Amino acid sequence: MAGYLQDRRKAMLDLTNLQLITDGNKTLLNSLLTEFIRTTDDDLKELNNAIKDQQHDSIIRLSHRIKGAAAIVGASELVELTAELEAAGCQSGLNNSLELLKRIMHCYENVSEEINHYN
Repeated sequence: MAGYLQDRRKAMLDLTNLQLITDGNKTLLNSLLTEFIRTTDDDLKELNNAIKDQQHDSIIRLSHRIKGAAAIVGASELVELTAELEAAGCQSGLNNSLELLKRIMHCYENVSEEINHYN
């Protein structure tokens, strides 16, 4: 079971890019990961409200911001999910936005768990 969890975590987070950006400085890397958690927590709360209120511009903006931050930390599944929500917002096709938000939140929980494990 432990091997499965390790494999699952590897699939959720790839720190290769971030390690290059920080030139292997673990303190800086940990600081960026902590900042990612802080800002993404806030952005997801705001995204949840934007979806409830059907604020298309905010949904697009927040999805894009989360997608960019997720790309920097190597959370590829989170990038894909937020890109899907961003595209839906651009096309005014937000019918499945609540289901997509649930998937994003679940993915983010896994990513943040891995980050906490890494720190």
